[in-house]
Amino acid sequence: GDLPVNKSGQTYKKHKETFEKLTATAKAKFLTENSSMIKRPILEESGKVLAFGFKEEEYKALLK
Repeated sequence: GDLPVNKSGQTYKKHKETFEKLTATAKAKFLTENSSMIKRPILEESGKVLAFGFKEEEYKALLK
């Protein structure tokens, strides 16, 4: 799937040009080095990611 990148954040905006040119593997490494670019919150259950970012309707559906 897609990486959980916070594209509205300042760190992404600062590094967008560089980040978008990277391979998928390099993008993942870049995110570990620039963790403020990771979309939050991350909702997970039993080690499985259910959602990235907060969307109220999505959370309501997932948490029924």
